[in-house]
Amino acid sequence: MRSSDYLSQIARNGGSVTSRIFELAGAEIKPAVKGFSLGASLYAGTGFFVYTAMKIFGLALGFFLAWVFWALLDWSVLMSLSIGFVIVAFLALILMVVLAIMAKRQMKQVKAPTATIEEIKSTLEAFGPAVADGASQAEIKLAAIRKANSK
Repeated sequence: MRSSDYLSQIARNGGSVTSRIFELAGAEIKPAVKGFSLGASLYAGTGFFVYTAMKIFGLALGFFLAWVFWALLDWSVLMSLSIGFVIVAFLALILMVVLAIMAKRQMKQVKAPTATIEEIKSTLEAFGPAVADGASQAEIKLAAIRKANSK
């Protein structure tokens, strides 16, 4: 067997191994991407909810609390409005923390493609000695051919 045959065989087998590694990577990464996108959606949903719904409900609740403080406690209008909106702000912060904790838990479920990484490592470890062995065999055969041709 000529050295070019060894190299073509390595190239042929390397391509199939590489395609299998990419298939494994795809199978392993797709669920991780799905989990990541779900977590990112929860973060986006948190921001959207806080920005829209909390503004509408916050304004309504703030004015309602201000009216309650003004009517029941006989506070001034400015003091009633201030206390009412501070309470609404704290409620919004509590809701944001709860949603952020839920999003963080979802993001922690994203896993690294460990099987793909291990497969690549083992493949590289196997190819190294095989290539070295093939190259040394090719050199021995080339030396024998050169020796035979020089006679």
